[in-house]
Amino acid sequence: MSIEDLQQTPGFRRVRLMMKKYGQSTPEVPTEPTPQERVRMAAVLFEEVMESIWKGLGIELRVYQGVSGSLDAHGCLYHTMNGENTIEFVQTGKFNMVEAIDGALDTIVTARGIMVGCGVADVALEYEVDCNNLEKFGPGCYKDANGKHCKPPNHPKPDIEGLLKKQGWKG
Repeated sequence: MSIEDLQQTPGFRRVRLMMKKYGQSTPEVPTEPTPQERVRMAAVLFEEVMESIWKGLGIELRVYQGVSGSLDAHGCLYHTMNGENTIEFVQTGKFNMVEAIDGALDTIVTARGIMVGCGVADVALEYEVDCNNLEKFGPGCYKDANGKHCKPPNHPKPDIEGLLKKQGWKG
């Protein structure tokens, strides 16, 4: 294990301190959170993402069963989840810069909190994912129906498992 595998960003260290003050678990090695911790993590992440979407971007989400994903004539985005449910993204409000940025930053803090709560340092993993995402813009890169840039079919996944094992995860 190298020191680079255990590095933490300043933001990660601030979130760890905050979580310790809240009395939340901050393991030093990769650890599976309890079911109660996982529910709390999911609920807080959802709340922060939705704050950014609703209050900041002015977008309402509607969930349907059996509708396929695409853009309609009015610019509404339909995104199919798990092959059954579809989420419609509809502009119903105005853009609010302060709320959008506040929600985005709170989402980053919450995502770091998940890493802290799992005992996983962020630097090496974030670098691996960032580099992997940048490499997808080669031959075979395409945009899907929702406008997302997708990796070529044979693009390798980031080695998250290998980096977690370097941090002591038993898998």
